[in-house]
Amino acid sequence: MADVRITLPIDGLECGGCAGVIQRRLMETAGVRSASVNFATQKATVVLQSDDAQVTDLVRAVREVGYDCAEASLTLDVEGVHDASGIARLERALMTLGGVTGAVVDQLTETVNIDYLPGSVSIRDLRHVTTEHGFRPVQPVSAEGAAERERMRYAGATRGLAWQLGLAFLFSVLLIVGSMPLLGTSSSPDGLALLLAPLQQALRGALPQLYALDPLWLQVGVATLALVVILAVAGPIYAATRHALKFRLADSNTLIAFAVTALFGYSAVVVALSAVVPLAGVPPDVYFESVAGILAFVVLGRLLEARMRIRAAEPIATIVDGALAASEGGVEDESRVRDMAPVRIARIVSEAHKRKASIQKRVERIAGAYSPAVLAVAIASFAGWMLVGPQPRIVFAVLSLVAVLVWASPGMLSLATPIAVTTAVGRGVELGVLFRGGYVLEKILRMDTLVFHKTKALTEGTSTVTHVIGATRADDTTVNPSEILQVAAAVEAHSTHPIATAIVQEAREKGVEIPGVARFIEMQGRGVRGIVGKFLVEVISVRHARERSLQLGRLTKEVDRHVLQGRKPVVVIVNDTVRGLIVLADPIKANTKEAIERLRGLGFTLFMLSGDSKAMARLVAKEIGIERVVAEVEPANKADEIKRLQDDGRVVGVVGDGVTNALALAQADVGFAIGTGPDIATKASDATLTRGDLTGLVTTIQLARKTMRVIHVNVVLAAAYNVVGIPLAAGLLYPVTGLVLHPVLAAAAMSVASAGILARSLRIRRFTPTSAT
Repeated sequence: MADVRITLPIDGLECGGCAGVIQRRLMETAGVRSASVNFATQKATVVLQSDDAQVTDLVRAVREVGYDCAEASLTLDVEGVHDASGIARLERALMTLGGVTGAVVDQLTETVNIDYLPGSVSIRDLRHVTTEHGFRPVQPVSAEGAAERERMRYAGATRGLAWQLGLAFLFSVLLIVGSMPLLGTSSSPDGLALLLAPLQQALRGALPQLYALDPLWLQVGVATLALVVILAVAGPIYAATRHALKFRLADSNTLIAFAVTALFGYSAVVVALSAVVPLAGVPPDVYFESVAGILAFVVLGRLLEARMRIRAAEPIATIVDGALAASEGGVEDESRVRDMAPVRIARIVSEAHKRKASIQKRVERIAGAYSPAVLAVAIASFAGWMLVGPQPRIVFAVLSLVAVLVWASPGMLSLATPIAVTTAVGRGVELGVLFRGGYVLEKILRMDTLVFHKTKALTEGTSTVTHVIGATRADDTTVNPSEILQVAAAVEAHSTHPIATAIVQEAREKGVEIPGVARFIEMQGRGVRGIVGKFLVEVISVRHARERSLQLGRLTKEVDRHVLQGRKPVVVIVNDTVRGLIVLADPIKANTKEAIERLRGLGFTLFMLSGDSKAMARLVAKEIGIERVVAEVEPANKADEIKRLQDDGRVVGVVGDGVTNALALAQADVGFAIGTGPDIATKASDATLTRGDLTGLVTTIQLARKTMRVIHVNVVLAAAYNVVGIPLAAGLLYPVTGLVLHPVLAAAAMSVASAGILARSLRIRRFTPTSAT
């Protein structure tokens, strides 16, 4: 292929060094001939040389080093997504377009969510592919916010369904009453006449005029009423079916449309040939009331489904509304925006549905072939009854055909996962957990090892200075603590590390003047340095000081004493001479010990990862109850330690600050960021614990396990309903009972079963974390 040039807008570039990191990672990506990253323009230019190279691989490479591409997102509202037929096919088709980096069809919200690189693909192309695969984009309802728009959309849908339901049930009653005299001569093998015998007797006494009418005129009358129901209620079903068949697709609308057409068509033929049919040995049975009954139960099922979707998304809508209110609330809400970062939370939650669990993807692939398979089974059932069934064969064949079509529930299978995931995401928001997608719940279920970064995960992450200890000079005098604080604060004032913040704060509280600094350098994992006046000042770790063979003298005993008490000493050096120690403490969070015990009870192997000395790290780990410690690890090497555990066959979850530990979180199988305020925005984590402590991690794991149990049971029940029920609808029990399933009863079973599956998912809203492990 000819070389293809791709331009990627990059988010978060802050220096030329960052650009170099991204450039090297892009060059390592398969199929890349060359790559250059321009810090000034905030863009990466990549030349591809391989047919196998994908834009998605380039975006993934950028994200792996902690940055992101400035993608655009398009959300298309679509109509008629009642099951997952065609979802996987559309997602694959969209991903083949150059520049598309993500495509997710969300059945729950009836949207197509597309991430793409502006300039590489047009919105017209995206809409065209969506339409070509059987999904009908519609204009969204105009509203102030996304949550309100969704609410209005669903409210409109439920109102329409409620109106259709009322109409269908009203006409069903009229049709049943009008059909009662016809049932008196019915020889149908579905047993409906036996079930309605008490009503038959009551009506005969109450409405004798009805029973005196000519049966032919009754048939014409109920046929007319049934046609009115079809025109008033089934219009959207037939429209969706025509659209699907245009693209050689089939879904639940297709099954219902075929069933209604078959039943109405058969009954209409019986009425039209009423003078001839009896001569052929076929009873004059008509099923117009069944047409209305089927449509009534179908609409009932969809109305229940729509209302349950709203209930599942209520917590998410609430937090989005809260975000909008906070962001627009003015000065009085400034602290709320800063502390809780509601807008960031809303963005994370609203995008959670874009990353699906693998079980949902598998179900959607199955659903793509489900409706065509049901059609094949229904046709085979019809043919079987016509070939070898008892007389009247045509009646048995039609009833079994329709019963199979209306019994089958593609929507039950395809909604078994997304409503549970949406409910769990919403409940997680209420409990202080932000999931980035359904895939996280699934990965948590497989996780067997947890690795904790010490700072901010296990400790408060807000160090305080406890001691400033001067070294002894050659003349046996001791360096003044104020002098040590002054030079240390000068260089630390340019760092954002918690240790730096603590030292600067201590200097200010003590009234120490902080001079300027030149040539400041932050040595990752080691410390900082800079020129203060005429002196080179360094504040470094004890380990780094020993690696440089610097003489600590009597400070060695002070280092050992404070380390054994769980404190962290740092060494202050002026012109390569040790001037003193600054000792800091980072207290363990109040509920850490309890949470660690509960996590151990949940069956996890626990590790602590720290850049501190081995002695200090082991002391902290012992106090909180963690036996396995990996210490003296520099920040750049933490991801390597996680990889080492994964190479041993472990499925690793990493808990840490979502900003400074981003690479380790990205390397983990599941990354848990502990963060509030700006930290919530981290893209490296799979879940964020917004309340900043490990009790949130226990809650997250319990919620994930609960949700996955619900999903697995949902899928099994939905599969069992279809696998076992469809043969029954086809007439499997006829040899035993002498009856076949009436289509209206099949439709009722479909509605009740679908509602039951959805109701199981909504139980997650009542999830409460337990204190027991």
